[in-house]
Amino acid sequence: VVLSVYFFSHWHWHWPQWGVCMCMYDTQDYWDERYADQGDTPFDWYYGVEGCLPFVLPHVSPHSKILITGCGNSQLGVYFHAAGFRNIVNLDFSPVLIEKMKAQYSSCAGMQWVAMDARDMQWAADDFDLVLDKGTWDAVAYRRVPCQMQRMLFNVLRVLKVGGKYILISSWRPHECMPWLATLSTFWNIAHQDIGGWFEVYILTKRRQVPPDMDPESLGCTPTMMEDDLCSTASALSLEEGWHPGWGPT
Repeated sequence: VVLSVYFFSHWHWHWPQWGVCMCMYDTQDYWDERYADQGDTPFDWYYGVEGCLPFVLPHVSPHSKILITGCGNSQLGVYFHAAGFRNIVNLDFSPVLIEKMKAQYSSCAGMQWVAMDARDMQWAADDFDLVLDKGTWDAVAYRRVPCQMQRMLFNVLRVLKVGGKYILISSWRPHECMPWLATLSTFWNIAHQDIGGWFEVYILTKRRQVPPDMDPESLGCTPTMMEDDLCSTASALSLEEGWHPGWGPT
């Protein structure tokens, strides 16, 4: 199942005749139906809990306010709670799933389950110390609708505190993902962690507040930078170790 997300998300553009059966990961109906049938069995996309810990734990403390986007029926929030974290918000836009998780973990004080779309988060700005995304942006990006992809990134940026981290675990390679992340480079620093295998880890650190009247539509929907632009941009963005300016759109 995990590999199906990787292959489908990367081949959809090249095999449009598959679109009818493949374009599903960004729809609420798909997830409601899936979780109605399978929601009682824990499942972690991309990496299990233990696989995530090496690149998540260095960025949190027991007092951190953590948002897990597209939580699904993952055990990640449950692990954090068992480890002593008491300010965890699990977000998913499937109300079917959220109601199941609320019932299953009702005894876990300090852990919330919220039905909400990550592209339209209703929290106040500067609310979270960490936003953890394990495949959610990939699902939003499934049909390659630029404004939807950009809107989620903007919403994550807005709810992060200054100094907070957005940890994005994605199947998108750096030359695909970096141009999208760089559209908000005025507000966050970008680091790429090469962990090998199928997936990539991007760690974004918010360095300044978003103006309260700023709208994601004002950013433009599509990264237009080509390789030469990315090279010059990388040297000016204070990007952290792991960024290679030669990465540009193919």
